[in-house]
Amino acid sequence: VAELEGALEEYRAIVEKVQTRKEGLLRKKTRSRLVKQTWHVKLFKLVGNALLHRDADNSSSGEKSYALDSSTSVEPVLDASAGGGRQIRNSFKVTNSKGEELMLAAIDRVDMSEWVAAVKETVADLLVVAERTADQAARFATETEN
Repeated sequence: VAELEGALEEYRAIVEKVQTRKEGLLRKKTRSRLVKQTWHVKLFKLVGNALLHRDADNSSSGEKSYALDSSTSVEPVLDASAGGGRQIRNSFKVTNSKGEELMLAAIDRVDMSEWVAAVKETVADLLVVAERTADQAARFATETEN
């Protein structure tokens, strides 16, 4: 059993490496229990149709997933605030069809542009798959009627 678990973990690592579109550190805006908003540095990976993130200390525990879908939007944010009147530069917002938002900030404009482009590419891929599936379903429906 331990040998199979080891092989499965190795397989997962290979699949994740192949499917990872972008990886790096980003600031993530979070809310504390007191509704105070703070920014924390997290390690993000864009894998398949999800943004995975965890603490930047590389511990694999506590990894969270944010699902992207064909309706996800991503856009730069000009007025991201860090509290105390401080502005957070190179910020962008990702919003999926469930209305879930991630407010993120990159280290510089180039990195922000790369993240925005990578998320947009992923969403475009998801849209193509959704359209293809809808087209196939329609064709199967007309084929069944005949």
